[in-house]
Amino acid sequence: MKSGAELISEERIRQVLEGKYDFSHDRQVNKTGQLSWAAIAYAAPDRVYRKMGCESYFSMEDPFPWDIQYDARHRCEKSKGGQGHLVNPSDYTNEERVGLLVKAGALIAAEIDRLNRWEKEK
Repeated sequence: MKSGAELISEERIRQVLEGKYDFSHDRQVNKTGQLSWAAIAYAAPDRVYRKMGCESYFSMEDPFPWDIQYDARHRCEKSKGGQGHLVNPSDYTNEERVGLLVKAGALIAAEIDRLNRWEKEK
């Protein structure tokens, strides 16, 4: 059985090679913490929400930053509206939970790389 660090490393390599999510991509599209927010959404053991808005008006929204097509938390089954439905993390199988934690770890690694390279480019 592979360790968590090995699984995360393999996932990050897969993201770069298959998904084309390399540093230049991450630098261009992830300037406001999107990689970190996606990692939070994947890693949370319960549904989490992000406060959006201001003092007088705000809403609580899912922190996942991208379109549903990129969200691995949505199972393949379609609801009546044709969208994949968001499953409560407590309903995931152990295998699904580990898969999401691996994705979260790879996203955190990508954000660390992005920040470190950004610092070097200053």
